[in-house]
Amino acid sequence: QPPSYPELAVDQQTGVPGSTLELYRTAAEKLASVTGGRADGRIEIDPDERVSGAIRMVFAKYRELADRFADGAAERDRERRLPHAEVEYLSDAGLFALTVPDRFGGPDLPPSVVAEVFRILATADGSLAQIPHSHYVYLTALRLAGPEALQRRIFKQVLDGARIANAQSERGGRTVAEVATTLTRAADRAYLDGE
Repeated sequence: QPPSYPELAVDQQTGVPGSTLELYRTAAEKLASVTGGRADGRIEIDPDERVSGAIRMVFAKYRELADRFADGAAERDRERRLPHAEVEYLSDAGLFALTVPDRFGGPDLPPSVVAEVFRILATADGSLAQIPHSHYVYLTALRLAGPEALQRRIFKQVLDGARIANAQSERGGRTVAEVATTLTRAADRAYLDGE
């Protein structure tokens, strides 16, 4: 039976709104003021006055999650059990929506904050920190090159808890960039051809 992870409450004494998304938005706004609104959002991740209370709350939330996930990490790894319950909980906690752009209702946290969140999770369970990698690669690609309508649709789904994964490797070819598999649509079906 997989463990269950009850919803973490946000500390109401900090004045940070209660929902996860609002917490992230507040953190992003504070971070913009700390970095002078720089687009890259670079900051030193340390506990001094330059990192706002809202961002520290984001980090604290994931430290608490990391502590909970650490308890079963070695056993899951030893028994080769996939962390389905843990990934679902991370999805519910907003982990997969950290970089959704503000214009689509997301927290739009910069890479420096996202990297720290994943560092925190990796200290407890390296597998959990690795799982969202391709999700974020594709969100970044969508953000940089996707049509507006596709961005709107996918980012909304991500805010609602959707996750993106990939299956991009092929047998054969001289490089990983060589793609020979094709998808052909017909009137009533689609045909996938490749190895």
